[in-house]
Amino acid sequence: MIVVNLGVAPVITCPANITVNNDLGSCGANVQFATTETVGIPASAITYSIAPGSYFTIGTTSVTATATNASGSSSCTFNITVIDNTTPIITCPADITISTTNSAGVSVNYTAPVGTDNCSVGLPVLAAGLPSGSVFPVGTTVVTHSVTDASGNTATCSFNVTVTMQSGNCDDDDDDDDDDHNSQADNHHDEDDDDDHNGKCNDDDDDHNEHADNHHGDHSKSNESESKVMVYPNPVGDDFVIGLNQKGEGSVEIYDNKGNRIFKKDTKNLKEGISINMRGKKAGTYFAKIKCKGKVYTANIFKDK
Repeated sequence: MIVVNLGVAPVITCPANITVNNDLGSCGANVQFATTETVGIPASAITYSIAPGSYFTIGTTSVTATATNASGSSSCTFNITVIDNTTPIITCPADITISTTNSAGVSVNYTAPVGTDNCSVGLPVLAAGLPSGSVFPVGTTVVTHSVTDASGNTATCSFNVTVTMQSGNCDDDDDDDDDDHNSQADNHHDEDDDDDHNGKCNDDDDDHNEHADNHHGDHSKSNESESKVMVYPNPVGDDFVIGLNQKGEGSVEIYDNKGNRIFKKDTKNLKEGISINMRGKKAGTYFAKIKCKGKVYTANIFKDK
């Protein structure tokens, strides 16, 4: 007896490799796919190592499809790659402003930034500025942190730490004495003399001040406030003039926002002012310190270009 087998083994064809982005907010994606089978007699059943529509994690996964009928089977393999294209999120603290009497700056602590991601993310890394607990110079320092996830996506955030010099280095306890002193002096001197008398940094009136001190005590203990400093223009461009609104011999020093002194000059008369060239200096906040007969006068200088 002769048996004739009319069946034909199947031939299966897999799709090309598939690449997709991750689903929104997810560390993977659900992926649909299908294979084709030809010439199989009778029709074959197709099975997959991972079913269509399944959830695939970030990375590359191989899928094997097999077609089977009574005459045989056929298999093929293809890859599904899920790419994480979601940028992590990093949150920085709010801007910080703090004042100090130290021209070298002040120690500042801040809350560490926090990073989150749809998959996983490393700890924030300081990219620019100074770490928490460092001495920040007078002026504004931009602090930038970054985070990077396992797929190499990076996010950054920044905040400002602004350190200002406390103005008014004078002794407040002497204010009333100064007022009494000025009032009594008004009985003996005209308006022009009062201007010189109140300007305690006036070299021309040393004898006058000494005479007044014999009657009313020493009124030179306190440093004058920032209002005594004259800066024109401010904000500055390339050139500006700085001085005091009273005569006196002393010096002018300029510091950058890192506390580095970039200029110093002595003068016989601070009221005439000193011309300073800032060409080539970066835009930002600078700190001026004027010394005159044991007193210190301060001002912030803003360079706008």
